[in-house]
Amino acid sequence: MAGASFTSTSSDGEPHYSWNFEDVTGLPVDENQQVINMDSVGNRLFCMFDDLTLTEINLQTKEIVREVQVFDLEGASDHMQGDDKATAFDMFKDLNMIAVSTATGVHLFDYEDDITHVTTIKVNNVSYLTFIDVYIVMLIESEDATEAKLLCYQIDGEEPEGEITIKQFLGQKLKIRPGEQCVIYSTGT
Repeated sequence: MAGASFTSTSSDGEPHYSWNFEDVTGLPVDENQQVINMDSVGNRLFCMFDDLTLTEINLQTKEIVREVQVFDLEGASDHMQGDDKATAFDMFKDLNMIAVSTATGVHLFDYEDDITHVTTIKVNNVSYLTFIDVYIVMLIESEDATEAKLLCYQIDGEEPEGEITIKQFLGQKLKIRPGEQCVIYSTGT
């Protein structure tokens, strides 16, 4: 479930990357539960499930540190219900922040010491999100998959700083990836 790279120097003086893959832990997953996404920082691995369960695993000890129903956290329960489903997940490691989207909003949590709800941005049906600098970029696809909208919010913003509508070609999915200071997307084949 996780791997780490380490470098060594080859005989020609160039760095040589080697990978070490090992099982970290087996997560008990219900048959109706799906992993939305996972990410790590330091020795902490976070795994977000569609039923709004957030699991933190210590990569050194290989033990589950905590499992939290994020909709039960103080402040989050005002914006989320137990039957909501997570649709996207990302981490902003510089600010110790986690973003989780549901059909009714994008919910931001601080994970530095404990997991606490920070705010909710009221944007519906986000299928992808990512942090770029102090911005959070969200993707909303139309139901018929003919167009998609990228929205860019400041983390503490209530209104988008920018948005673009993208016409999709032949019903193909929009592919989007974060750049260092930009968003990269493609459509079509």
